[in-house]
Amino acid sequence: MLRKQAEAVLEQGETLSGFVLEAVNRNIEYRKARQEFIARGLASAAQARKTGKYVSADRVIEKLARKLVKARQRVAWGRCNAVGSARRLRGSPGKAK
Repeated sequence: MLRKQAEAVLEQGETLSGFVLEAVNRNIEYRKARQEFIARGLASAAQARKTGKYVSADRVIEKLARKLVKARQRVAWGRCNAVGSARRLRGSPGKAK
């Protein structure tokens, strides 16, 4: 049953062995990244215990929230800039930023 499901989603020119190889490679990379992430987290925790220096969860959340605001502003600015560029290219009336 699993083989039939895999064969059903193959793209044109793709072989089942190629599909399986790609899936295995992706899973290996995912697991390596996960292991490295966990190792960094454990090392950070050990360092914090050793030095007694911790960053509060509230502080981390605040910093992430500021980053999110900035990222959203960049995306919004990019959209406004793209609209203005499209208007200029079409020769449409309206203010371009």
